[in-house]
Amino acid sequence: MEQRTHVWILNFEHDLALASNNPHYIPPKVAVAMNEDMSPLPLWLDDNATVLTLQNANKLGEATKNVMAELGVKGTFRLKSNYEKKEDDVCMAWGWDAQVAQQANKLGLSANRDLDFIREWSHRSKTILYLQKFAESGLFPTGKLPRLATTQSQIEEWTSHEELILKAPLSGSGRGIWWAKSGYDFNVQRWSKRTLETQGCVLCEPIWEKTGDFAMEFICTNGKAEFAGYSHFVTDSAGVYRCNLLRKDEDIEQTIIGKIGSDKIASIKSLWIELLNQTIATNYNGIVGIDMLTGTINGEEHLNPCVEINLRMTMGMAARIVYDRWISPYSKGEYRTIHFKSEGELAAHAESMRKTHPAKIENGKLTEGYVLLTAETPQTHYGIEIEVEKAK
Repeated sequence: MEQRTHVWILNFEHDLALASNNPHYIPPKVAVAMNEDMSPLPLWLDDNATVLTLQNANKLGEATKNVMAELGVKGTFRLKSNYEKKEDDVCMAWGWDAQVAQQANKLGLSANRDLDFIREWSHRSKTILYLQKFAESGLFPTGKLPRLATTQSQIEEWTSHEELILKAPLSGSGRGIWWAKSGYDFNVQRWSKRTLETQGCVLCEPIWEKTGDFAMEFICTNGKAEFAGYSHFVTDSAGVYRCNLLRKDEDIEQTIIGKIGSDKIASIKSLWIELLNQTIATNYNGIVGIDMLTGTINGEEHLNPCVEINLRMTMGMAARIVYDRWISPYSKGEYRTIHFKSEGELAAHAESMRKTHPAKIENGKLTEGYVLLTAETPQTHYGIEIEVEKAK
């Protein structure tokens, strides 16, 4: 039986559109450029992918095409302006929100998602609900529970007594945050006032002495949540995503176990499945990425099992799929997002990396070398690359 075509609308602005909740939301130029330049990514994730683009429908470099052909990566591109729906086409998106649902409907594709539910459970305040459950189970220190401020006076009181990280309840991942390390100063006042006016509340979290960034990825289907793998990622000093470490799932788990113990990580995974089955999986089919972190408290290392909840595809899940499908289990590496300001700079970077780290494929898997997964033209500024080496 012929498989259904998955028509992908790539929308990296999803978190911003979710905050806007406006079907006519206009994404920033940066997001539009990222969607175009990174448009080939779904081909690595989905055998049945057809990716819709605004401009030139195929921006892949010859070297990337050759690697994809040797590995057997499938999929096609279509110009959005020329797309005509076929009966069995299914719409896919990086994340579902009012703006992308309208795009899908204009193309004759059914969004068929409870957008209000997705927005409700993407709200950062839900981390408090979940962390309270983990604290009750002895899997989270109660002194590190976040609080939800709804007034300026609460923020003033709390930041005057403790260093806190303030978060807008809906914003881009790694964005919409403010570090309140110097009390209730002018910048904290201005930022929190604006956030309260636009979103009604501010999440106030104790600051961890962070030692690592991780995530658990789940897939919800027909009311049941299943564990889909781990993510071990790296952020910059502001908390913005930079890369994922490409490792076997077991190796990432062992890294976490080395920090907090095997009994705790097994209990945390089990409790997450139980909680997701009671909440999100009841009305949502798709990926749920739970960002976590490890950090020291009074000299002892703990895991924060719920820093953020993402009801969408995540870079961590994408890295997990890329590793499991296309990379040798005897290899390791990095999955990185890259950005170059000048025209031609990204293409020159990719060519230089290929010369020094040529891709090698054995038994249908990448064993070592460099591959640019996304577009490569003189006009390309954003990309996703992987660099792989044999594990020692």
